[in-house]
Amino acid sequence: MTGQMSNSSRDRVNRTLQKFAGAGWIELGYQTVRITHAVAPKSFSISGS
Repeated sequence: MTGQMSNSSRDRVNRTLQKFAGAGWIELGYQTVRITHAVAPKSFSISGS
């Protein structure tokens, strides 16, 4: 669903989620994404990085 909403491939979405998890911004679980640092992803989306 996330890939469809952003018009991105599953691979691209998974790589981005893994990058966010590695940065400590989110925690990934079975069919879950938990935001652990809400400000970081927001600043990422604003800057377009």
